Amino acid sequence: MFEPRHYGLFFSEAQGQLAREQCNTEPLRSAWDALRRRRPTTQLLQAQQDALLYRLAGDEEAGVRALRSLQAAEQEAANGVGHLAQIVALLTQAQCHEMLHNHPAFTTRAAWLQGYAERVRARLNVDAELLHVERMWLNALRLASAIVQEDEGRFTMACDVFRDCVQHDLHFDGYIRAATLGKRGESLGRMLLTAQALALCAEAATLAGEPLWQFDDRGVSALTPMPYLLYYYWYPEKWRWDGDSEGHEVPQEGAGAPREVEARELYRRHAGLWELAQARSPSRDVQLLLDELRPVFDEWGGGPLTLTHASVRKASGRRLFGRGRR
Repeated sequence: MFEPRHYGLFFSEAQGQLAREQCNTEPLRSAWDALRRRRPTTQLLQAQQDALLYRLAGDEEAGVRALRSLQAAEQEAANGVGHLAQIVALLTQAQCHEMLHNHPAFTTRAAWLQGYAERVRARLNVDAELLHVERMWLNALRLASAIVQEDEGRFTMACDVFRDCVQHDLHFDGYIRAATLGKRGESLGRMLLTAQALALCAEAATLAGEPLWQFDDRGVSALTPMPYLLYYYWYPEKWRWDGDSEGHEVPQEGAGAPREVEARELYRRHAGLWELAQARSPSRDVQLLLDELRPVFDEWGGGPLTLTHASVRKASGRRLFGRGRR
């Protein structure tokens, strides 16, 4: 059932209320402090920041600032960036719209939507050959823009692309071979970002009435890549997918492995993936990772997801991996 809520795109009204009610409890206290201290570096990120303060804290003036920044960000986002960055910019604009949807100062919403629809249509119609990771983020944009524009046909198409990826691109062990193709030395990032695009699709679709988190084929779902990718946070030297191989041969362990500092920074930049996964399927191993990364603010992945998705309860259960915090 397609039922756009126009609240937060990646978080619900109930999650927003819980964030306010538990503002004095960790990890939410630290997440609130981090959100209010944050100083964005672009107009679009400023719009995202102020829209979050409006939606989560009820700050009307922040909402007014967000609307100004959102208008100013349109040209900024289009200049001198690659396919993936342009896709993410449009996705962030969708998030801002959802949070500002009911702001009384958003009197130009109809005109903004018309311009946004044109920008999205141009991006969806780009016929350049895209990497798998770019196609998955493009599908996240397809889904988010469908929610913004209340386009059920586009929403259904995006959900179908998501299911096709789960059915045909995800290995039951958790790796995504198609995502590794591309420039050498960056395959871990591509796989991590592909998993994040799937998680964002699942979260936004579920909140809009289509429970994609529950979609499961042969025991594979959007949660399947999480344990696989988590292993390489602790053991990045064992990464194998930058190695040379023929056909479906699995490369040797450690071929093209990233340096530990690079891997850890990659996981930190895209830590929203782990908040989404932990909220849907609590794991002690993921909790250990989040204990190092929180409070999470993921510019590409929904913003302050510790604030909207963290539970005050610790996950319990045995650990899958032997390495502890370092």
